[in-house]
Amino acid sequence: MKNLSPNLMSNNKCTNKSSNSDSLSSSKMSSTTSSEGSSNMSSTTSSEISESTFTQSSTESISYEIQNGLAEDLSLLIRNTCYVSSPETFVDQIEDLCVVKSDEVTLGGFGFVNYLKAKKNLHRNMTKAIKKLTNHLEDKNGVFIFFNERFPGLPEKAIVEVFKKLKFKLEYCLIVSQVFEADKEEISRLKRKYPKLVLDKLLPNHLEQINLFGKTTKTYFSIGDIKFVLFLADKSNF
Repeated sequence: MKNLSPNLMSNNKCTNKSSNSDSLSSSKMSSTTSSEGSSNMSSTTSSEISESTFTQSSTESISYEIQNGLAEDLSLLIRNTCYVSSPETFVDQIEDLCVVKSDEVTLGGFGFVNYLKAKKNLHRNMTKAIKKLTNHLEDKNGVFIFFNERFPGLPEKAIVEVFKKLKFKLEYCLIVSQVFEADKEEISRLKRKYPKLVLDKLLPNHLEQINLFGKTTKTYFSIGDIKFVLFLADKSNF
């Protein structure tokens, strides 16, 4: 995904620090929110995700210090995406969309959290919301989805569900899911399986290191101490 739109930078409160170094400096996330709003994601239990984590209000004071433009855009995409806390409010809170453009795909994005109690309704609610989202995607051929969950394999299932329901509209799908401390074993397994794809930092060319619009691909990156898993897929595989 090259040449991401600089327009992502226009309506944000991000702080960027440049450097003359050839290597990408470590990504950091700092927050001045209250102790309640800045709960540590890595210590989140498997039974519940705090609603104070990654809400729109708590992200307002986050300052990203990421040098590379690609990492910058992706972190902004995550930050500015609409977050909701329950399936009931999910469909009604996808208006604050952000868009990322490349040479080959334009993605309209939204996100949601706290789906631990809604597993059985996830695909139904997600499909419903994406159908509503397509009203805003007339000039776009892909969708960005942010997950904050711990269901093994759920993002892959979500990708399949998206393309089964919306083949007529979407060409590409990018899904980002947070990784928790308990998933270290999975990360280690992927590092062994994909040594060139599993990254400790979001490198400038990391999206070029994978077959971006080929088969479904998975890799890890981190912003500060928070790790994410990235899933990419195209319609031809479904």
